[in-house]
Amino acid sequence: MTTLDNLLALLPDNNNGAIGADDLRSIVTSLWDRVSVGAVTGKWAYSNTVGGIPAAGTFTTDNADPTLATSFRFARVDEEGTDFTTVLSNLAGFIGNQEAAPLDWANWTVISTGTLTNDYLELGVSVYNQAVAADPILWGVADFLFVLKVA
Repeated sequence: MTTLDNLLALLPDNNNGAIGADDLRSIVTSLWDRVSVGAVTGKWAYSNTVGGIPAAGTFTTDNADPTLATSFRFARVDEEGTDFTTVLSNLAGFIGNQEAAPLDWANWTVISTGTLTNDYLELGVSVYNQAVAADPILWGVADFLFVLKVA
């Protein structure tokens, strides 16, 4: 469903009971996906397995220092159990910071969407700007809060 006309076509004047529960589910799903546009937040733990497959609630990168990474792999489900499949597939960029060091942050631009599996989405990225006085010890144990900017 991509247009208002498609959504309204599912809701005729219900004089003869033509509106079904499946019609309402389709509309709610479509509206939910549209509400996801903009910016949303999620929380993933950094897995310092360079290039590894992220477990649920984690992310991995192709570099031990995420600010130098050119690729991120986000588990589709974050630490809070939220499924970000739709959001991750439409990312324009994201800002992340270590939960333990809230003044350290970096802003990445998504330059390509790569591998999409049942468990994770791989993104080609470039760091846009940063204010990171990163403690290398924290990278291996940190939870990261991300603001995900949807295209």
